[in-house]
This record gives sequence, C-alpha cells and structure tokens, in this order.
Amino acid sequence: MVIPIPLFLSYFVFLDSSKLKFARFLSNACLIALITAAICSLKSTLIPACVLLFISSYIFYIFQAQNYRKEAIYEFLVASILTISFLLPWAIAMYQSSGTLLYPLLGRGYHGSVYGTYLLPSNELNFSKAIAILFYTITRVDFIALILLGVASFASLPKNISDRGVIPSAFISSGLGIILILLAIGNHEDVRVVYPFPFVYPALIFLLINCTQLENIDNQKRVSALKSLLIAMLVAGILLGGSDALGYSNYKRFSNFVGNIRVGLSDMPLFSEQEVDRYAKMQQAIPESETVLTRLENPFLMNFKRNLIFITDMPGGASLPPGMPSFKGGETLADYLTSKSIRYVAYSYASEANFPKRKQLWLLKSHIHPWDRTVGKHTLDFQDNLKELGNTRKRIYDDGDIFVLDLLSHQN
Repeated sequence: MVIPIPLFLSYFVFLDSSKLKFARFLSNACLIALITAAICSLKSTLIPACVLLFISSYIFYIFQAQNYRKEAIYEFLVASILTISFLLPWAIAMYQSSGTLLYPLLGRGYHGSVYGTYLLPSNELNFSKAIAILFYTITRVDFIALILLGVASFASLPKNISDRGVIPSAFISSGLGIILILLAIGNHEDVRVVYPFPFVYPALIFLLINCTQLENIDNQKRVSALKSLLIAMLVAGILLGGSDALGYSNYKRFSNFVGNIRVGLSDMPLFSEQEVDRYAKMQQAIPESETVLTRLENPFLMNFKRNLIFITDMPGGASLPPGMPSFKGGETLADYLTSKSIRYVAYSYASEANFPKRKQLWLLKSHIHPWDRTVGKHTLDFQDNLKELGNTRKRIYDDGDIFVLDLLSHQN
C-alpha cells in the first residue's frame, strides 16, 4: 500500500497549485483524471476517499468560480468523462478475469459470497455495530490528528481555501473515507489500520505542511499562524507517540517504513539466488503454457510469462463459476479444477504455505471476527484436500518443501 501515498500527495499538491489558474481547463481535467484513475485502479478501498476528494474539490471550485463558473463546470464534466475512459480498459480486464467491471460497486463477480460459501467482512454489520465503529473511528489517533489539523487550517480561513478548496476537501475525503472503509470491512482488526493509511497520512502530511507555513504572513495574522504551528507540532507528537489497534507503536511503524524505503533504494535482493533457482526448477517441471494453481509461500518468484498461474490467496474467496467446492473432499476439488483446464497444482506442503494448521484452528474460536473464521475453515479444508491429492496424484516435482501434482495422472 505504498504507491497510493505519493499519488494522493501529488493530488493534493496539484490541486493546491496556483498555476492551475493559468492553464487551460482541458489540461487540468486530463491531469486530474489521470491521478484519479490511477488511484482507483490500485485498490477498491481507495475509491471512496478518492471520489470524495474529486467531487468535493470540484464543488468548491465551481461555487467559487463566479467569473468563470461555466468553464469550471466544463472541466468537471470533462474530468469525469476522462476518468471513466482511463479506467475502462482496466475495468474490462477486471471483468474478463473476475466477472465484474468494478468490485464491489458494479457487482461482486466471482467472489465466494456470490456462491453462498463465503462471508463478506460486513455481513454481520448492524446498527449497534455501526455505532460502535463510528465511536472507534472518532477515537483513532489519526482521526483526532485530522480533526486538530483541520481546525488549525480552518482557523486561518479564508486564506487557506484555494480556488479548489484543497484543504477542506482533504479533510472531508479523508475523514469520511475512514468511516466508509471501516463500515465496509466491519472494522476488521487486521486491516482497519492498513486500508485507511494510504489516503489519511498523505492528507495529514499535507495539512501539517500547510500549518507550518509562516512566510509572507503579516504581523496581525502571525499569532494565529503560530497557533497553527503549535497544533501541528502537537499532532506530530501524537502521531509518533501513539499506537494502533494491534498495539504497534506508530514510531516503530514509521521507522520500519523508512527502513523499507532505504532497502528498496539499495537494490538489495529480497531472496537468495538459491530460492529463486528453486522456484525456477519447480516451474520447469510444469509444461510450458499449461495452467497451474499455486498455494506457495512466494508465488511471485515464478515466471508468469511461461504459464498461466492462479494464486490461491484465500481459498474459496474468489473462484471461477460455479465456485470452488469446499468441504467435499480432494476428488471433488480435482474434478472442479480439471473442468476449468487446470491440470497442475503447486503446493508448499512442508510449511503449509505459511498458513500453519495451528493458526487456522485458532481463527475458529468464537471471539474471532466471523470473516476470519470463514477464512480459517476454508483454508483448513483446502490444504487438507491438497494433502489428500498429494497421496493420490503423481508428483512431477517434489523437493521436500514444494510438490507439483498432475491431477490427470494417478500414482501407481
């Protein structure tokens, strides 16, 4: 979830640029549409905040454009059309691979919930749980920081409302974006910090920078500006000293984030040559151009140009119609896969693909989120089925950690 951060930052900076006043509306519409489409195509959880930012910034722009309102409306319409146009090839590819142009807004496609075998994170959401989520949201460290920075920025209005209202738009889109995402995921603990992060923290950074700008301010407004600076410093301290729902220190999280950037810039290999060669050797056992279903620790080490590769991330979470069978045994699974022209299966059986049975059994406990329990049940069943097939089908490759099965060839 790193790529959306610079995209949202660029969105805020672009909308705040004074040069937009002197550019043609078509140029502005094209660039705004490009950034909007890029963000929306990365992950569906980014769409609410991105769309809110797009709409709110244009609402401010149109209402403040007294002398050129017609041009502002034209720009909004053109930007909307261009955004849809830029997203269309991606949406078509999504439909071909997943059965929906845009999950979940335009349909759930091949999601397991369509087949009645899988839960959505929000399936058990009701009024009382929604109220609890709203209470949790307004007590989050990042939400409190957003409120404080918003108040500090608004305190010096109308100076800080640009023609496009980027500061109130950043506040509105991020604040409402957190609420919408947490409701959509049922406040799931594992992702309620991760999903809002890519749009909330760019907004916080942008608002922090705005609050610390003291240049070109006359003496009458300097006291107000210094108050904003103090609030910004307070917010920075809150963010660094706070922790998330899982107990991780924000300071440690930010330090790891910076460390990851340094590792990325150093071009340090993440995996040894032996590991890369092992995956290459494993894939060589599969005939070229054949389709393979994988349940591996590091499936991204495979050559995706050589074979059509399906990655089983969450078994049963998404699959081709009529849905991958669960709780019906290995033979039923094999029949389903071969009916979809999937002849080969690769499985990291020694490590259980980093989804050990003990962890999946723990997910079945009653206090665990219902969606997690669904994931645990399907994971246990799927990996048991692969073990069963490993005893009945020919292993065309086995290095003691990974085996590759030919589902059409039985063991002698």
